[in-house]
Amino acid sequence: MNIIEKELFNTKALRISGSENPFWYASGTFGPFYINTHFLLGGEETASSALQYINEHKKDKYDFPGIMTRYMLEYYNENLKYKEVIDDLIKRIKDNVDLNDIDFISGGERRDWFFSYICAYILQKPHLTIYKNLIIMKSINGTSDRLFDGEGGKTLHIADLVTEGSSYYKYWLPALKKVNITMPWTIAVVDRQQGGTRGLVSAGIHVITGAVFSKTLFESALNNGEITKSQYGMIKKYMKSPDDFMREFVSTHPDFLRNSIDKDEKIRERAIAFIKRSDTKR
Repeated sequence: MNIIEKELFNTKALRISGSENPFWYASGTFGPFYINTHFLLGGEETASSALQYINEHKKDKYDFPGIMTRYMLEYYNENLKYKEVIDDLIKRIKDNVDLNDIDFISGGERRDWFFSYICAYILQKPHLTIYKNLIIMKSINGTSDRLFDGEGGKTLHIADLVTEGSSYYKYWLPALKKVNITMPWTIAVVDRQQGGTRGLVSAGIHVITGAVFSKTLFESALNNGEITKSQYGMIKKYMKSPDDFMREFVSTHPDFLRNSIDKDEKIRERAIAFIKRSDTKR
């Protein structure tokens, strides 16, 4: 395992479900693992506090880049494991990208910012803070100015996670297109291997990955005692075919959907979305 993969387990950024209780996802599907990449900052408590800090300050668009640059630099200097994760990302970038051909480092709202600000600072590149309303703020070591149409250039986008790549197509690429900036490169801290990377490559974007959800990763986790044989079996089934995994699980656990609907609002909404999608496919 590389340092990022190890820290996913050490910080519990990657959690594996029990055999009877898979995790519900925002897409209205479910599976055996759940990822909170921002936990790499130092665990759930630290990451949750940092996410709250982002929520409190992100509306101050001109001051926010400076605030976040200082905030993440403090974590980088004080948390050895987070520093090792960032240093690993920096090495991957330097090994794969001609930085003379990159004008910016970008990160999207919100979890990308746990990694993009500090990487921009270390690489001494202007940072592009991309909001989901497609506003972009350019900053250099925290000094901000709004981007205007026609500036142009090339960015290396840093993403905390790639699943199907929907955030790229819905937010990051359209926002960059408005200011004539292209994205020839992106680095994903974690690749969930759900088609996003393949789609980005097909669109002409070079993709670098830190940790990849692969058979090799989970075999290593099994051998290291991070997961049980039962959990590994679930993961293998899911990775072979998420649809087949979900269909079989619902068939062998007839109370799962009903119990999910009786839980909190978020899980109920996801379970209902799954049922509607399943009905549509019939």
